[in-house]
Amino acid sequence: MNLTVYPATDYDTWLSLTDANQYMLKRLHAETWIGTLDEDLIKAMQMAFGTMSMLDVDLDYLTTGTTDQAAALLVALKRAQCEQALYEIENSESARDVSVLGLDGLVDVKFSKGSGKVSRYSDRAIAILRPYLKSNVIKRFR
Repeated sequence: MNLTVYPATDYDTWLSLTDANQYMLKRLHAETWIGTLDEDLIKAMQMAFGTMSMLDVDLDYLTTGTTDQAAALLVALKRAQCEQALYEIENSESARDVSVLGLDGLVDVKFSKGSGKVSRYSDRAIAILRPYLKSNVIKRFR
């Protein structure tokens, strides 16, 4: 399984696994990433890319912006994808963090960490992309 990195045709990631690993080595609390197999990291990066693709990110800077604007957007996309990929890994781990207490088949009670409701997007990824997110605008004329 390989990643096809932007700007290649049919790309499925903004950055390579090597670049993502470099990012994570500099990030605090990235132990989950560092301890995960490369095959699973690639899957997480592809999932993160797919998840981020659902956001309404203004990619116009990549083609019509200045060189500096395009570079800044690409850096933001790479960082956000790393954060989202780590989020995907951590949430797949927390999904398994459920234990069941059974009372002779009469009652089964499940315990899990947190509220059980997990957001689709990493808060960090959204914060990184916030300047590039399009907002839906409704124009009203009187």
